Amino acid sequence: MSECVRVVLPSPPFSQLTYSLPSHLPREAFAPGPRVLAPLSGGFRVVVVLGPEAKPPADVTLKPLLWPLERDPLLGVDYLEMASNLSARLAEPLGQVLYGIVPKGFRSAQARFSVREPGLGRSFATRDLADAPPEIRARLAAAWADGRMQVRVRRENDICVRLLADPPWPVRPGALRQARILEFLYDTGPVGKEQLFAAL
Repeated sequence: MSECVRVVLPSPPFSQLTYSLPSHLPREAFAPGPRVLAPLSGGFRVVVVLGPEAKPPADVTLKPLLWPLERDPLLGVDYLEMASNLSARLAEPLGQVLYGIVPKGFRSAQARFSVREPGLGRSFATRDLADAPPEIRARLAAAWADGRMQVRVRRENDICVRLLADPPWPVRPGALRQARILEFLYDTGPVGKEQLFAAL
């Protein structure tokens, strides 16, 4: 497998980026589809691995990815292909398409890693993994590869609002706000609660 992978941000600015693979984890962990924590702008963001990338020019130094959030790819190859087709048809970035079709919690980088390993701490935050010395990171990677590491991503409430009936709706004549919400949902389709509040 190539030592570089192409990833996409499923959150603004929806960029596609190239990272190197970390030396402490098996290459199979970075097949297309899993969510991975990637260093970006002084913090960490969730990215989705798209596949191997050609080696960059000699004068470019790539940052390595930090850690996968699941052992098996969450998005299958068919799902990524569907999202790519939507991206081409809508003339929108792939990251923006994924942003629109996956739950908000999918994009959360607030993860805790629990390990039952003698001599290691029991719980690690993302920053703890990033700051761990190489020998500790290697032991954690072995625990991850053996299935002895649990990953918990903090899920944010992402209530989806959608219509269950087509018009005409039984709305009182004076219920203008309710009618406006129904018309908005009819025009846009299912949306997150926060997006609905922001729009109206």
